[in-house]
Parts: sequence; C-alpha cells; structure tokens
Amino acid sequence: AINDSDKDIRKSAIQRLTSQSTLSHMAINDNESEVRKLAVEKLTSQSTLSHVAINDSDKEIRKLALIRLNNLKDNL
Repeated sequence: AINDSDKDIRKSAIQRLTSQSTLSHMAINDNESEVRKLAVEKLTSQSTLSHVAINDSDKEIRKLALIRLNNLKDNL
C-alpha cells in the first residue's frame, strides 16, 4: 500500500504503520506533501526528523519536523 499510486491509499497505510524505518522512508521520499506530513507526525527518529527539518521542500513540513524534534527532546 505504501507504493500505491493513489496518495489516499498511501495516507491510509501510514495511519496503520508502526515501523519507523518505513515511516522514515515515506517522510523523506514520498512525492506528496500530505503523505510526508502524516509520516512526520508519527516519526520518533531524531535523525529522520532532522533530515526533514533541513531538507523538505515544504515549509510547513520542515516546521512540523522541528516541533516533533522539540517534543521528543522535552520527553527525554
């Protein structure tokens, strides 16, 4: 489902995913910003969140990744 051409199916798949490696892949590589955003919302990988915060083409997704990083840091 994560490789489906329909972004809605990929979004639905992300909602059920728990694998951080798969979520990381989706957050970095998916063409659709909506899909990447959903993946970032579920990520706990600091390295992937840092990568997204620096490199994502969408300003809102970069901001979300920074927020997630700060929340993880506060929970340590």
